[in-house]
Amino acid sequence: MRRLFKSILILLLGLPVILVVGWIYLHAQLKQAGISQWSAQLSSLSLHQLILTELTFTLEQPDYQLDVTLTSLQLDWSWPAFFRIKPQNVLLQSADINVSNFQFQQSESSGTALTLPAEWQLPPWLPQLLKLEQINLSLPCGHKRCQLHASALISSNDAEQWQAKLQVSSPEHPLTLQADFYYEHGATEKALQASVQLDQQLALSLKQQLNSHRQARTELAVAIAPPSATLLTMLADWQLSIPQEWLTQFNQPVQLFATGDWQLPDTLTANTTQGWPLADADFRLIARAPDPFIIPGLGWLKGEIDTQLTLSNHQLEQWQLNAEFELSHYASSVANGAMNQALLDYFGAPLAPLQIKLQSGSQFQALNTPSGAAPETAVNNAIVDLTQKLPLSITLSAMAPLQSLVQADLLISMQPTLKVELQQGIIDVNSKTINADAAQLAITDLRLQSSLSGFWQATDWQFKLADTSQISGTLSHPLAQAQLQLQLDNTEFKQHASADMTIHSQAILNISHLQQSQLKKQNWQWQTELSGNLLQLALKGELTNDSGLSLPHQLQWQAPGLLNLNWQMADIFLLAGNPLQNTLLAWPELLTLNRGRLGAAGQLRYQDNKITANTLLQLRELNGLYDRTLFSGLTSQISVNLQDEQLSVEVPALQLNQLNHGMQMGPLTLTAQYAASLAEPLTGKLQLNNLSMSFMQGELAVEPQLLDLSAAEQQLVLVIKQLDLAELMRQHPTTDLNANGKLSGRIPVTIKDKQFSVQQGTLAAEQPGGRLQYRNAATTAGSSNPGMKLVFDALADFHFSVLSSEISYSHSGKLLLALQLQGANPAVQQGRAINLNINLEEDLPAMIASLQLANKLNDTLTKRVQQHIQRQQAAKAAAGENP
Repeated sequence: MRRLFKSILILLLGLPVILVVGWIYLHAQLKQAGISQWSAQLSSLSLHQLILTELTFTLEQPDYQLDVTLTSLQLDWSWPAFFRIKPQNVLLQSADINVSNFQFQQSESSGTALTLPAEWQLPPWLPQLLKLEQINLSLPCGHKRCQLHASALISSNDAEQWQAKLQVSSPEHPLTLQADFYYEHGATEKALQASVQLDQQLALSLKQQLNSHRQARTELAVAIAPPSATLLTMLADWQLSIPQEWLTQFNQPVQLFATGDWQLPDTLTANTTQGWPLADADFRLIARAPDPFIIPGLGWLKGEIDTQLTLSNHQLEQWQLNAEFELSHYASSVANGAMNQALLDYFGAPLAPLQIKLQSGSQFQALNTPSGAAPETAVNNAIVDLTQKLPLSITLSAMAPLQSLVQADLLISMQPTLKVELQQGIIDVNSKTINADAAQLAITDLRLQSSLSGFWQATDWQFKLADTSQISGTLSHPLAQAQLQLQLDNTEFKQHASADMTIHSQAILNISHLQQSQLKKQNWQWQTELSGNLLQLALKGELTNDSGLSLPHQLQWQAPGLLNLNWQMADIFLLAGNPLQNTLLAWPELLTLNRGRLGAAGQLRYQDNKITANTLLQLRELNGLYDRTLFSGLTSQISVNLQDEQLSVEVPALQLNQLNHGMQMGPLTLTAQYAASLAEPLTGKLQLNNLSMSFMQGELAVEPQLLDLSAAEQQLVLVIKQLDLAELMRQHPTTDLNANGKLSGRIPVTIKDKQFSVQQGTLAAEQPGGRLQYRNAATTAGSSNPGMKLVFDALADFHFSVLSSEISYSHSGKLLLALQLQGANPAVQQGRAINLNINLEEDLPAMIASLQLANKLNDTLTKRVQQHIQRQQAAKAAAGENP
């Protein structure tokens, strides 16, 4: 008795301690599971049953939070053995679950092997009856909350057969999702059957069998019907919208059927180096989409796929893939229709559906089997080869806006990493007409032909175009028309690891019969070599034409917007011809260069939407003819610069050996600068630092002057120093007149409307004067006036001390000279002093023309002078003047 009381006393004293420890342990476990703020209302408790009137708690997880309230929860259990509980029933009248703070987080794959259970069976703690009468779910959907009602039932008559039902409905929309499951656990085989239906919108059927040898058979069937108006309304509440245009096309259900016999492995990992994850398997998959089915991010897809796969000992033994699809309404056009509108603008047609054909199978690999191998050896070799490389043939075709065909033969390697080899890819693109109305551009008879090869893998990839790649077509634009043909050689694209993609290509562009508003019609050719990456590209090329013009150039581009261009014009030896004259329509018609050498080089820089450029033009010993002026020995370096929208031209030293415009002049030197805005390049300011020329053993010079070409007129002062009359007589000899002496003076010149005039110019002889000898026997003998006879007698040998003249010249070409002569003739009146005032009027252009005809320096020059005289005479006749 004492021992009994002692035991009871220890129990009574230890029971509170056990309860306290258990309570603390329960709180710790709930907190670790993320459960907080829980409370329970106990209705009854016995050795076989627990009834809670209400149970509330909050479950917090990193990506969501649940606020749960359970009402009328009943748990029943039995005691098959001492201190061993077996659940019998779980009954729940209602549950309210509020989901908040939902954040989708993508799980990371560890790549470690997953050990699968040796025995597949339901957990022993699963009760024989689980009944959830009503579950109310409140879920976030967009900017509001959506409600769902659910009920579930799991029951079993014995330990080998189980049934389950799940039903989910929406209180706002008459839609019900119902799922039925049946599971049978036999001694040697386990079977699972499942079906899911959504009011004739979705149907799914699954049959799964597994025997004691871990051999499994799977059958899966899925059908998705066109969505009803009720389903569309519900999806809209969940912020899921489907394009109306696609709904009008979706009339037949999408179907998928898959079967498989396979060996369940002990472990499963995605990163195996021993082959495929499954040891032995035989799968077949059939999917049909008779009407377009939307694929997010891709477009609308319809078609059929049939594939079979057989594995043996972790190796691929046999497979077959046949698929034909039609892709339309590509992702960008699904988004906003911009692509279709752009294609309508440029091609006059929307983007046509893309036809996709995929083929792969064991018959592709059989071509690689050794010809003399035995059947078993051939099969083994095929299995080994298939483990390394799987062939796949892809065909893509479209009819509009470009008639396109792409064919590719691929080899796919699974081990040690995924690698795709493109053995041969053929690209053929045609278009009869491409119109870009906004740019007034049209391309007809466009043709692209190319083939490529290469490989892709996770660490690097490389693709190379065949040297036969060509693009051809006819371009038409208001500013230019031509036939184009582009040939690509050594074209390669590649990337390694995290480095930028690199590009290398050699190209030849033939431009036939180019017609352009500034160029003469002829053929051009552009040869170039391109290399670099997407952040930095370098181009080296040469542009040539049939006239012999050659323009080598080098271009460097650097992201995001830096462009440097260096160019050169190969030296032109004018004795062999003038490519510039034969190329440029803007070449001055009256300018002919027939000897000497021309060269040019320049740089252009584009950065921050600004252009900076400079050009150096080199003239070396040029001979030629401009209008009616012959010149020779023209040498200079002319620098042209563009910066900040300002144009500047600098001529540091121009030299011209000889100039002939009826009279021989030269050498000439010029130093000048010109500056103007790019918007108005012809109305800038010209700074003449030095313009001088030898003339008649004297000098003609223009005083340094800043000319504003935007003004209505410009003023120049021509300075004449020591012009030798004897040299004038030597160049233009005559039997009537002989003279010597030196003249100097200043002549102000006014330039207006591209014509010049002179007012109050002066010219005078330098001391000690000179000598005039005018002897014309016919004029002297025919003169009956004694005064005129005295003048002619004096001019026969007139020694002058003063010879001065006031000079005027009008726009009409009339030259007026008011001469003053002071001197004497020693043989007339004993050398008495004579003062003469003589007014002369001369048509200067006509006089120069007569001198040029008399000189007969050049056949072209003579012809141009004669044409000039004829035009002048015709103009005078039209004005009613006597020509």
